[in-house]
Amino acid sequence: MISLLKNWIWALTGMMLLLPVSASAQQQVSAKRLTASDLEPWLDGVLSSSLKAQDIAGAIVVVVKDGQILLSKGYGYADVAKQTPVDSDRTLFRPGSISKLFTATAVMQLVEQGKIDLDADINTYLDFRVEGRGGKKITVRHLLTHRAGFEEGQKQIMGYKRPSGLTSTSYLKRWVPMRIYDPGTTPSYSNYGMSLAGYIVERVSGLSFETYTARKIFAPLGMTHSTFEQPLPPQLQPMMSKGYNLGSEMPQPFEIIMTVGAGALTSSGNDMARFMLAQLNKGQLGSARILQSATAKLMHNSVTDTIKPLNRIALGFFDSTVNGRRVIGHGGDTLYFHSNLSLFVEDNVGIYLSLNSSGKDLSAVHRAVFDGFADRYFPGGPLAPVVSSNAVKDAIAIAGEYRPSRRSASNFLAAMSTLSSINVTAGDDGSVTMFGEKYLHIGPLLWRTVDGKDRLAAVMSGGQVKWITTDATAPIQILEPVSAFQSSAMLIPFGLGALAIVVLTAISWPFSAAVRRYHGIPMTLQGRALGSYRLSRFFAAALIGVMILWAIVVSNMLNLDFPSDGLIIALQIGLFICVAGIALSEIWSIQAAPKPRSKRSILFASLLLAASAILLWVFGVLGFFNFTSNY
Repeated sequence: MISLLKNWIWALTGMMLLLPVSASAQQQVSAKRLTASDLEPWLDGVLSSSLKAQDIAGAIVVVVKDGQILLSKGYGYADVAKQTPVDSDRTLFRPGSISKLFTATAVMQLVEQGKIDLDADINTYLDFRVEGRGGKKITVRHLLTHRAGFEEGQKQIMGYKRPSGLTSTSYLKRWVPMRIYDPGTTPSYSNYGMSLAGYIVERVSGLSFETYTARKIFAPLGMTHSTFEQPLPPQLQPMMSKGYNLGSEMPQPFEIIMTVGAGALTSSGNDMARFMLAQLNKGQLGSARILQSATAKLMHNSVTDTIKPLNRIALGFFDSTVNGRRVIGHGGDTLYFHSNLSLFVEDNVGIYLSLNSSGKDLSAVHRAVFDGFADRYFPGGPLAPVVSSNAVKDAIAIAGEYRPSRRSASNFLAAMSTLSSINVTAGDDGSVTMFGEKYLHIGPLLWRTVDGKDRLAAVMSGGQVKWITTDATAPIQILEPVSAFQSSAMLIPFGLGALAIVVLTAISWPFSAAVRRYHGIPMTLQGRALGSYRLSRFFAAALIGVMILWAIVVSNMLNLDFPSDGLIIALQIGLFICVAGIALSEIWSIQAAPKPRSKRSILFASLLLAASAILLWVFGVLGFFNFTSNY
């Protein structure tokens, strides 16, 4: 079973493989004419080989062009055991975060009616207060562009059943993420933020989000096989594809997503085609119109930069450049369904791919389909030349350790982003390497990959690096330099060394007692000295036990069996008591020990005291001492 941790770390480390593919330019090749007769056999070959190689059960691919569906086709199986083929018209997949495009569209409908102001304080529309960091206002525009400043949250966001007594509305009110950036300043992708936008739609329209989208988007567009309802309405349940980790493994249950407006959509391929056609035609499909032309243009063209000249974000849509052409779209993941929607807005072409399995290598499938599609039908020009001026200086300036802005900060999940920090290394030729990918210098603080598929840029402030990011992640997050105090390069070796000392201390306690008993050697410590000795060993053993409990709890959490709030708080308190107990016991031991003490005794006591101090630092930085159940 694919873990929630695996999906989240992809996002945290910037491996947003499901975003529209970014490219500054490609080698000049002849473009194929985009016709059904050329497209279908090409896709048949790509998908048949990719699904088999990556152990993916099934897929849907839809391509629209010039107001028509050029291709809508299912591949593989919706149910492997029953050998039920994927039908693009009827089989239902979960597009994940592509749901955000529907939420943004709903918001824009109400903007068009004058019921929502994009730049108004969100508290104008809410029945509970959510303020930005420092009391600054968060606007609706901030929600649609992922710049409200929310930290990342995971609690109860996804599961196989709805938690007892918890609705999508009570979820939003109960677990408001900490704001770690000032509103409007820093891109930090937030499922909570987009779900809050969906709740604003509810508040303003007087309809539930599920009902609103059904009436105002799905019905006008003829999307008869689409819903935000969870579980699915009875008439749609037989059409739902199974979800798989690997196609060769057992299917998994239907996923309940609590951040409804951020990722709860269920839809067929043909329905997604209708949505793409409406967006490409500025809000209109046939005689139906979901947005006025001016509103659709506003939605598509109101772009926010992160670092120029990299990709940007519009109102809900990621805005990218692919082979020199503008593409807007969105990627989407649940645990088992993985999708991408890309609109070549100036070419009036859209492509949607959805997979019902995580497979062995999702990136390989998406490269084959999206890179292949762009390079075949919309090839670019020559690559930008490599620039050597100040290349080495620029590379040295940005070399270091970074963490993503999309992260947890106020709870123990901070450990994920801290321990999976990102390293950038500088080459002698002014290139830089990140995620094993080499970027060549092509301009001031600007690099691109050898194949031109991705660019990396940096912003300096006061002679120091402020941010770096890449085309693939610029719309939704940046990478910030990590201080030495919070660096995984410091935390990991020091933390492991300290834990080793604690483990040896715990193991040595019964071992030394057994040796003394065997040889008839009496315990020389008495009184307070003996008490402090036993306490430090007890807390060392207890710490190992608490850490084992943490591992069990986190493992269950990642398998969507969320522990109780009381247990989470108790484990944090227990961890602190054990580490602090070791430190205090050793201080007491040093004070109470008979004089003179042996050098061996002094060394061991000093090591154990230092280890406890290091663990207080490490666990504190990793968020385990924040004593919160809001994660």
